[in-house]
Parts: sequence; structure tokens; C-alpha cells
Amino acid sequence: MPVPFGWDSMQLFDKRSYYSRYKLDGITDKDSRKMDKTSSKEIAQVVFRAEGNDRGSRSQLKKITLFMDNRDRWTKKPIWINKKTVKGYARE
Repeated sequence: MPVPFGWDSMQLFDKRSYYSRYKLDGITDKDSRKMDKTSSKEIAQVVFRAEGNDRGSRSQLKKITLFMDNRDRWTKKPIWINKKTVKGYARE
């Protein structure tokens, strides 16, 4: 998914809004780029609107992790998202 510059510093609400707009209308910003890093937690929160206390969020995270572990050109390593270092995935 193409994301705008500054995606890593955007608030969760803004990320969800951008994803919804992209999914429904296919609209992207003019200065967008390929996503080069993400985490299972970020995918769950943005795409599936999961929160830490949601029932079933742990099983969603496991499925996302299984999917991302099997993607070509994505490697698991510590990354920087929202001013924090988290376990995530980076594009090679």
C-alpha cells in the first residue's frame, strides 16, 4: 500500500482514515511511497481496528505474524515506529 511521507509519525486515527480512504476509493496522496516497515501490532490497529484489550486480538496478531514471516523481501527486525523501537518487519 502506498503511504504518505511521515506515516511513521502519524497518529493512529490518521492512519486509519488514510487506509479507509485508500481501501474504499483507491485514493492516495501525490507524494506517497511504498511502505518500507511495519509491525504486526500496527497492521492489527490500522487495518482491523484491534485494540490491546479486544477479544481475539492475540489470535489476529498471530495470523498477521505468520503471514508476514512468509512474505518475500520482508525481514523481521527491530524498527522505529511512532517514536518507539518495536519488533517489526522491514522491506529488504
